[in-house]
Amino acid sequence: MWCIVKINNEYRKRMHRCLKLYDEEYQIICFDEKHKQLIDDLKPKIPMKMGYYEKYD
Repeated sequence: MWCIVKINNEYRKRMHRCLKLYDEEYQIICFDEKHKQLIDDLKPKIPMKMGYYEKYD
């Protein structure tokens, strides 16, 4: 998860440019989403430590 620390003019400019894409007649936004079933973990899990949760992909 990420967090926006400070909203400045540069952030606003980039956000408006990104949102403007949704207003275009032909949307040019494309996501490469493939439905795949996760069978097994590829990376080993990081075990739980005192005060921390177990981490995995």
